[in-house]
Amino acid sequence: MNRKNIEDWIPIAIELIQQWRSEKLKHPDKLSNDEEKQWELGIPSKYFGYLDSFGPTILQSGLIRSLAFYCQKEGDADRKEIANLIRDVLISSNTLTGVPNPNLSLLELTQDKISQDRFYWRNRIFEAIIACKMALKLFHRAKPEDVQSKDGEAI
Repeated sequence: MNRKNIEDWIPIAIELIQQWRSEKLKHPDKLSNDEEKQWELGIPSKYFGYLDSFGPTILQSGLIRSLAFYCQKEGDADRKEIANLIRDVLISSNTLTGVPNPNLSLLELTQDKISQDRFYWRNRIFEAIIACKMALKLFHRAKPEDVQSKDGEAI
């Protein structure tokens, strides 16, 4: 892994997280009441957990399986947002170039590249994960209980 890449990508990740948060707040109709309040306070804590577990998942399950899990269309769409954030960091840093459609999943964009040089892409994805983790530390971690009053009603 390359420390310089991580340091260079942290500002990119900060900007992308700010855009992501702004986009969520622009469309509150797509969020539950509690989710909207969490986004107003910061970044919902579940995203911190998804990002924290991405690296260990790669180590245990392998790169392709992990990307397939995080990028799957069915299931937990929130987890896919973390894969999209990593994809956007790699694209914005010009690491992932020649992208025909930036809306494709991280797996779709990197699958051929990974088969050619697995070690290189594993390290770039780890670097992007670390940059995103460092960038997220600048945002408030909004927990579900932060938006609940003592009697269980939403604030």
